[in-house]
Amino acid sequence: MQLNKTFRLRSQAGDTIVEVLISVAILAVVMAATYISSSQSLRNGTDSSNRQQALALANQQVELLKANPVCSKPTPPPAPGYCNSTFSINGAGIAGSGTYRPNNTVFTIADTYSSPTYTITATWPGPSSQNSQLQIYYRNN
Repeated sequence: MQLNKTFRLRSQAGDTIVEVLISVAILAVVMAATYISSSQSLRNGTDSSNRQQALALANQQVELLKANPVCSKPTPPPAPGYCNSTFSINGAGIAGSGTYRPNNTVFTIADTYSSPTYTITATWPGPSSQNSQLQIYYRNN
């Protein structure tokens, strides 16, 4: 009978090192999953915000094309690059292409003209190693 009481006291004395290691491993897996999930969510939110900014910049270029009477006619511009020189990003002339840096993100805006369509291309660093890009087409007729 005395032996049985001693066994109960030892089994209730505390956790073994194996139980502690298993608990730490489970906690580490949960923390890693939480970190990965929040990191991916932040990356997606940033890319969405950058895409909205690029779209706004490209739309601004289209509006400047529409506002220029020479560029908005269905006839080609008087000289190559003529309408490009009318572009600006927030008041800074960019001569057909240029960069804009809001919130430490570099947006590159470029345009091309192939009668009668202008192609406005916005490029910025994407969430992976590749750049993200969007294009807007404006047909002047």
